[in-house]
Amino acid sequence: MKNNGFTPRMAGRFIGLTALVWAAASVQLTGRVGETQQQLEGHLLADGAAQRMSPADAAALHGAGRRGFGRGFPPATHTSGGGFDIVSSIDSLLWQAIGQSPPAPDSNGVQRQPPDFNEYIYFKTDDGSPVGKKLDDPSSITGWELRVYHYKQLSALEIYHRHGAGLLDPEIEALLGANRGNSSWARKHGDSSRTLLLSDDSGDASFIGYDYERGDGQARALRVDNDLVIFSTDFDKKLLEVKKGLAKTPDGRIPNSALTSTHGF
Repeated sequence: MKNNGFTPRMAGRFIGLTALVWAAASVQLTGRVGETQQQLEGHLLADGAAQRMSPADAAALHGAGRRGFGRGFPPATHTSGGGFDIVSSIDSLLWQAIGQSPPAPDSNGVQRQPPDFNEYIYFKTDDGSPVGKKLDDPSSITGWELRVYHYKQLSALEIYHRHGAGLLDPEIEALLGANRGNSSWARKHGDSSRTLLLSDDSGDASFIGYDYERGDGQARALRVDNDLVIFSTDFDKKLLEVKKGLAKTPDGRIPNSALTSTHGF
């Protein structure tokens, strides 16, 4: 029988291309590290397939009593280095930097944000359809939860959480592609220890830890189970500077010179 030149190898490539196209479509509305809230929402909320959520409403997607990476969510946590809750650790560090302890969560389990570090939470369907009433039944929800953390009014860290399905490699590629700017991504520390990255004095040093780095050096990314975390390299390095500064002061406060040095990044 004629196969019109369509070989099994070509079929495999077609299937792979189809998967990439589907993944790109499911994540086409994304945040962009370095954007303002207005810029982000201008493209994220344009067609009704995504909407903003309050922390209390978003917490309902994860069930009562479950807390973690954002304020009230499952953890984006390193298993290397003894475990590391990313957002809670950043919260704590920024409160310490101004000489205060993190306040207790409110009755909904929502943590008050440190000055200049603001959280915005969004839900997006994975098929491009309007959100509508799909959030009314958290037990059967499928789609994307996006948490965007702005530092000094610019997006510095974004966490993409997959609901209702496992996070696929083509989806990771599509998310990284949407955040590549005019550069490209490279795999870096697949099994890195965050303890080593914290103590590293080279350009690889990191407070958060990362698996991928953008070629222009402006962004890093980390996969943690069903989450993909994309963040500004400058923000990551400044957090590390703050941590090292705290370690050098007897009272745990940052010297004024160190605080001033972080302005404008």
